[in-house]
Amino acid sequence: TRTASNLLEVRSTLIYVSLAPGEETAQSIDLLNNLEQDYNASIRIDGSVSQFAKPERERVLVPAKSTKVLLINIKTSKDSPQGTYSGEVLVRFGNFSHRTPITVKIQKPPQASIDIRLKPLSSFIAPGDSLKFESSIINTGESASVEDVFVKYSIKSLEDEREIETTSETVSIEDALTAIKSIKLPASAGPGKYLLSAEA
Repeated sequence: TRTASNLLEVRSTLIYVSLAPGEETAQSIDLLNNLEQDYNASIRIDGSVSQFAKPERERVLVPAKSTKVLLINIKTSKDSPQGTYSGEVLVRFGNFSHRTPITVKIQKPPQASIDIRLKPLSSFIAPGDSLKFESSIINTGESASVEDVFVKYSIKSLEDEREIETTSETVSIEDALTAIKSIKLPASAGPGKYLLSAEA
């Protein structure tokens, strides 16, 4: 919006930001003085949003024939409660005032959650052979996709859960990712029962 009194102007748009707890940003409002003399502007933020939004300065001198850019700093803490906070930025400039609606929405980002399902394709392998298995990595979290998921596959002794061999990969997942994998049982492994496991 643009509000003017004679040749003094406030140019701004509705301010709406969405932040996670602990994040911060800044928005700007332009103050234009097209007159031949300097003018002071005062800035105040009203409403519940005022606990997070602060003007960089509460008083600004705008010299004649110039424009000042006023920053509204918006900062949340890690303990900020989730919710929507609203209010107005009130600018008094010369003989008029201008109100800019401001809304800050605080919400935690979607939580990532991964489920891994393994299906061995054979029940018996000899030392030195590779065990083939089907790996299904499923996105069970709130986010639409999960990037750079580090997955570690292990063969462990069933007796003491000691790791015998490991392999790993880094993947990105939308809904689910299914593939055939293999892991080699060392030639030094003795007869026994072994457990195939995965963790991300």
